[in-house]
Amino acid sequence: IACMLKDYSFKKIVCFTYGRPAPEVKISQKVAKVLGFEWHFVEYTSELICSYNRVPLFIEYSKYASRGTSMFYLQEYPAVKYLIEKGIIDDSFVALPGHSGDLLRGALLVKNYPAKTKSGDLGKIVFRQKFIHADVNHPDKIKILENLNNHFKELSFTPDLLFYSVLEDWELKERTSKYIFNSAHVFTFFGIKCYFPIWDRELINFFRTLPYEERKYSRLYMNVLNKRFFRRYNLDFPNDIQPHKKEILIDRIKKKIRPWLPMRLKDRLLLKNDNFFYAPMTEELLHDLNNIDKKPVSNGNSYLYRILNWYLFYLLNDVK
Repeated sequence: IACMLKDYSFKKIVCFTYGRPAPEVKISQKVAKVLGFEWHFVEYTSELICSYNRVPLFIEYSKYASRGTSMFYLQEYPAVKYLIEKGIIDDSFVALPGHSGDLLRGALLVKNYPAKTKSGDLGKIVFRQKFIHADVNHPDKIKILENLNNHFKELSFTPDLLFYSVLEDWELKERTSKYIFNSAHVFTFFGIKCYFPIWDRELINFFRTLPYEERKYSRLYMNVLNKRFFRRYNLDFPNDIQPHKKEILIDRIKKKIRPWLPMRLKDRLLLKNDNFFYAPMTEELLHDLNNIDKKPVSNGNSYLYRILNWYLFYLLNDVK
């Protein structure tokens, strides 16, 4: 997106990233510097996020950004609020996030959907991947699986249809169109328009016709980016951070082992990879719940689960 803006000679460009210092931050800075764009890093600290959730503005944002369809998007809120308060951006800007380039590239495919899948397994795969925080008894699990399988039958799964495109239909409908695109409300809440240049119907439909192996290794996607944009602007960095085949395999093994680990070790692993400062931010939300003797039932070591618990409590409270 930044390269395309350079191609079309846009002048007033502001790039930013946020969270804790991490390899992605340096890459972000380097890209902006090479292209000659203004760049900001909003470092998340205890001072920046202190009591952020105890002001009316945040309560208003959480309602606005969730719309009753999915939980609100938390990670960008402190950064955008900071940039506006400092006068770096205002409502004359247009936000251009990269959603959902990772889906086109095949990142979700690699993480979630095995290569050999039968039509009857689709419901099981989705349940295993997407209902990880649900404390579901056996009768309810059977009912959910039945509903999922009926849903996939409605999508007309046939042997000549690429199985992963059916799973991506579910992903688009239930995750991307709700949670991911709700994240754009972190901009519109502050009066900033938001467009999704990568989210083009023709582009999406084209990538969904590619063979599984092509999507798995992102060959076409990365070749086009490198040849069309990155090499021309000297942005084809040799030490990229895209996962390799071995790293993907290790990640899958970790996912299988993780549920059996002691809670203390899970917490330590979460903190180690907490680039978005989720631990302190969600601790603030947990503090709210603890003050009213409302504690998460299970999976309390998951940051998204903490956000969801807080949101559901206040949503139900509003309804009452």
